[in-house]
Amino acid sequence: MLYEKKRAFGREPIDLTNAALAVDTAAYVGQAVDAVEATAGTLDYEAENQHFPEENTLEVIGWETALSAAKGASIAFVLQSSPDGETWKDEVAFSVNEAEIVKDILIRRFTIPAQAGRHMRLKATVGGEVFTAGKILALVRPL
Repeated sequence: MLYEKKRAFGREPIDLTNAALAVDTAAYVGQAVDAVEATAGTLDYEAENQHFPEENTLEVIGWETALSAAKGASIAFVLQSSPDGETWKDEVAFSVNEAEIVKDILIRRFTIPAQAGRHMRLKATVGGEVFTAGKILALVRPL
């Protein structure tokens, strides 16, 4: 029997102060935050008893309020998918300003295209300045 479950990118909320999240450096958020694309962890939506249903959503939620020294930090996200875990295409892209990352607030929600591949990862690039505080939870949730 197939079933669906929500799955978070990372084993815990993403700490925006992680060293991999340097300004203008792409980091990949799978099971950990990793600045090296080749070793980035992914979510596999066809692993044991899973399937990828149409109309899943990507949700990003403020886990802890974000801060930076000059209040100028931002973060750009790109949800990428792949049929084989090797060739990636962009599915959804969006940017979030520091002021939008507030504890317990839904920051963004997007429907993931039905043609998305079975493997997913989240690419994150910090802009402006580094974060000094803040965490987000990024997850895929079936509708």
